[in-house]
Amino acid sequence: MSNRSMALTEEILENGFVRLEPLGEVHRAGLHDATHADETVWRELFPISMVGSHFDDFWQDMQQKRRNGYALPYAVLRSDLCVGFTAYLRINPSWCSLDIGGTYYRPEVRGSAVNPSAKLLLLDHAFSCGVRRVQFRVDALNARSRAAVLRLGATQEGIIRREKPTWTGRVQDTVVFSILDEEWPKVRSGLTARLRRLETPNSTDGTELRLLREADTVSAEALLRTAFAAYVRKLGREQTPGAYHDLPAAIAEERVYGAFRGERLVGVAITNRDTVGWSLEQIGVAPALQGAGIGSRMLQVLEVEARMAGATTLSLDTAEIMEDLIGFYRRHGFREVRRAPPSHGKDGYLRVYLKKSL
Repeated sequence: MSNRSMALTEEILENGFVRLEPLGEVHRAGLHDATHADETVWRELFPISMVGSHFDDFWQDMQQKRRNGYALPYAVLRSDLCVGFTAYLRINPSWCSLDIGGTYYRPEVRGSAVNPSAKLLLLDHAFSCGVRRVQFRVDALNARSRAAVLRLGATQEGIIRREKPTWTGRVQDTVVFSILDEEWPKVRSGLTARLRRLETPNSTDGTELRLLREADTVSAEALLRTAFAAYVRKLGREQTPGAYHDLPAAIAEERVYGAFRGERLVGVAITNRDTVGWSLEQIGVAPALQGAGIGSRMLQVLEVEARMAGATTLSLDTAEIMEDLIGFYRRHGFREVRRAPPSHGKDGYLRVYLKKSL
């Protein structure tokens, strides 16, 4: 029998990115505004709604769960503005376990440091209070949240099929993830490194990296087209019509990263991933800034992200005629694994497949 004890304390949690305050009446108006900033997401991806009259029901239910010791809800603040909500749920001192969930953020802070930094605070506090296991339960349809939890370093344990009805009547499949106390030091180290790379500008050129959002779709496609113009000319063929038709879905699934200087998008990287390895589908830098180190910085971020998700390799492929590009990847630790004819059949150049161990 374990003599372990868990004593979760209610206190303000804060770092350089966000401030988490135990949810109180002082946050009610700000949270109401935040939850109404994106009304569509409640119908599509959440088991409950906080919109309209549902907000008061949510508020009363959460405060009752707080009094019962089942939940500890937090308002998420950035620069004194309430940008969202998150909570400890299913608090079970006898099992030394709890869930982190119910998380919602205003659209403009999604893909920024807000979520990983809030999770860092919640996880750090939970494990310091004696928690043995932290669980995350995510709607199987919510690709964004599933990707975010994997990037935290959590382990996916399985899917509970047709677990419960949502407020719209849809029956939800739930994906279960967890982080254990013995895993936390390694996960914490990776999460801290990820935050530094996501939000800390490059010390010499002010380049900042973040996940792209829906509003960035048009500018991302335009940048990729200009970035690859010389590549396409060298291959001697036109760019395929509809080459970027999957870009909106990739952005929604949080697979696309952007490099910014101020408000200007100067680089884009599209990834694909599984539990074993990540692949780099495309990486492009604005022509005027190619050779300025932006591509190298994006590769650094992608390697951290891939390791955080448990990937052991990062791979890519390009045409053999692109010798300068192949040399660039080799200088960054990639090794050639094979050459093969292109599957698309649009040119006669062999594809060079490269891989890097993480």
